[in-house]
Amino acid sequence: MDSALTRKTHFIALLIGIVILVFSAKLALGIFRVALFYEETDGDVLQIEIERIETVTSDLDGGGDIAGAGRQIETKYRPRILYRYSVDGIGFTNDAYDRGVTARTRDWANSIIFKFRVRNSVTVYYDPKDPRKSALTTWITPFVVATLLVSLAARVALTYSASRSFVFTKK
Repeated sequence: MDSALTRKTHFIALLIGIVILVFSAKLALGIFRVALFYEETDGDVLQIEIERIETVTSDLDGGGDIAGAGRQIETKYRPRILYRYSVDGIGFTNDAYDRGVTARTRDWANSIIFKFRVRNSVTVYYDPKDPRKSALTTWITPFVVATLLVSLAARVALTYSASRSFVFTKK
């Protein structure tokens, strides 16, 4: 294989690895921030429903003028659990189940709302710096932590490997 092509391939792999590493670290830090720094308070469930979210996922013909021509509609469902809580005597309402994934399948949304009942008490996790930001779960478990750490370590190793290949490839 041509040496210049090999260097270019290694350089592209290195750049992709760095981008993936940065985004993975940002996601992991966001998850750990909720799990480690959010505080708990008691709240009450006011309303429960499943919100249907439809988005256009493609416009295959590029025209888009004819209603529905070439378009695919993706339907996702979001558990909407309206709850109220107070921090330092100030009341808040929110409907965020978690601070990560917002919508998935109908079965997933049903499995979430099944855990809650209107007028029942819930534990609310809120950001002490901005109590308007809250969630009903941190969704951090030992499995999630292990998966994130292994994934991050693998990405670091792959990025390092690509950088070594790029640096030490002969010209």
